[in-house]
Amino acid sequence: MTYDIPDELLAEAGRKTNGLYNTLDVVKLMSKMPLSFEPGTYWQYSFCHDVLAAVIEVIAGKKCRDYVKENIFDPLGMQESYFHAQGDVAKRMAPLYDFVADEAIVDNKRQDGGYTQSVDMSKFGGHLERRPI
Repeated sequence: MTYDIPDELLAEAGRKTNGLYNTLDVVKLMSKMPLSFEPGTYWQYSFCHDVLAAVIEVIAGKKCRDYVKENIFDPLGMQESYFHAQGDVAKRMAPLYDFVADEAIVDNKRQDGGYTQSVDMSKFGGHLERRPI
């Protein structure tokens, strides 16, 4: 499992969902991909966080972003943490950069993923320090 989902699998998911595939759809799509290596023999960045999000969604019966907001962000008072930055939040964010032909360019079209501020990270880190996982 890597960050490289083959185009034909993405096209298949797009056809099946009219281009609106969710986390569980993506994980089902990834399950068709061969493993890059035998588990435990090597390590690489991957979409493992998406697999975890799908597990949370199935068990909790709600979107991962809603579960995290209700069970982590809100109880810890993390008011500046989001999964999808839009509107005023997106305007306050530092620019995102991408590299094209070895040149850094601003790419603020990507508004998905997790976003937080240092104050919220310290709340999260302080909680982990007091109550380790």
